Amino acid sequence: MSGPLVRFGDVELIARVPSEVRADIDALARQEGVGVRMNWSGDPEVVAWGLSMGATQAWELSAEGHVQRTDRVISEALLVAPELAEDPYGTETIVHWWDIPEQPVNPGGWPVTADQDRPRWEWTPLESVCPLWYEMSPQ
Repeated sequence: MSGPLVRFGDVELIARVPSEVRADIDALARQEGVGVRMNWSGDPEVVAWGLSMGATQAWELSAEGHVQRTDRVISEALLVAPELAEDPYGTETIVHWWDIPEQPVNPGGWPVTADQDRPRWEWTPLESVCPLWYEMSPQ
């Protein structure tokens, strides 16, 4: 809802659409000649900068002044010193803070079956989406 403005070069890192931040980081990394890899959560990480990105639930204040969840996910960043940059999530401080061992590793993008190999479902308006029928019971 409020917090610091964090930039690397002209790239604003915090509270943005994660895919947009990733594209900006990739472009800046190419320009600077540094590598971008995936961290444990499948988000971009740049060892040379001590930067590891992530995503988090967006929150806002309601009209009544209460904190409420939104339907958006926004970017967040972990910035570390050079000696921790190679494996920031492996350091004791971060492991205890994030409970990393309890969270499964995300390999990045999920595999998508080629379009020609996907099953085809027919749709009949107000009747069915094969094999599901309107007014069908769980049984």
